[in-house]
Amino acid sequence: MDHFGLTAEFACESCGSNSIVLPDVLTDDAAITCSGCGAALGSWRTFKDRVKRVVAADLVAKGRDPNGNPDLTSP
Repeated sequence: MDHFGLTAEFACESCGSNSIVLPDVLTDDAAITCSGCGAALGSWRTFKDRVKRVVAADLVAKGRDPNGNPDLTSP
């Protein structure tokens, strides 16, 4: 299994760890767990969707288009 560090937006609600454990075979339905306490964090699909929402919100907050169009703040 691989461990990946995450930002504060993805901290485990149980222990506050920001690292997850991925299974050896990664499918959309695969379960991911907290590397700090082992709590179930949901499916890989759910986690990817959450990451996409957080990244999109961050881009919008910075005046960028989350769909990859040029910077929205440019004239």
